[in-house]
Amino acid sequence: MQNLSFLKEALANSTHNVVLIEVSQKHLKESITYCVNDLLMEKELSLVLVSASQESHHLFETIKQEKNLFIIDTASTGLENTKNIFYTNSPSDLTKIQIGIEKFFEQINGNKAILFDSLNSLSIQSDKRNVEKFFYLFNNKAKLDDTTVVILTAKESIDEDVLDTIKQFCDKNYDYSDLFVSSIELKE
Repeated sequence: MQNLSFLKEALANSTHNVVLIEVSQKHLKESITYCVNDLLMEKELSLVLVSASQESHHLFETIKQEKNLFIIDTASTGLENTKNIFYTNSPSDLTKIQIGIEKFFEQINGNKAILFDSLNSLSIQSDKRNVEKFFYLFNNKAKLDDTTVVILTAKESIDEDVLDTIKQFCDKNYDYSDLFVSSIELKE
């Protein structure tokens, strides 16, 4: 696994904020795992992960802790919902994603977070105006509820207009997309 310590800054400033993190495409998958583990284990939050880039069974293979993890899986099809997994038919079904988030929030007591693992997939599969409207309404509700929201995106494969609009709705934006990370772990 790559040294992703650059994400510490963004995650340290994420509590009760809406944070957008831009990474390179080659770091997206590992960044998802890093963020999930940090939010669950370091911050001890209950986490709703909206996964548009990976199927839920692949996620459980890389995540260190499953307690307090709820997944909205938009990548799998034809599966039955479970206590911790809510399936949608596609990343374009923004209404069903919102229903899944609300369903899980009813089960969560205490501090909670939401991680969108790929703004790219949501914006590719949906009309860009619908995605912008979804995040505008969603981010306002999250701020009212004091929910931590982290949005990951691969900068090189997203519509710049959508990205610029989503940035306006976020409290903090971090662009690590041009950051070169050596495969050799650096001592901290």
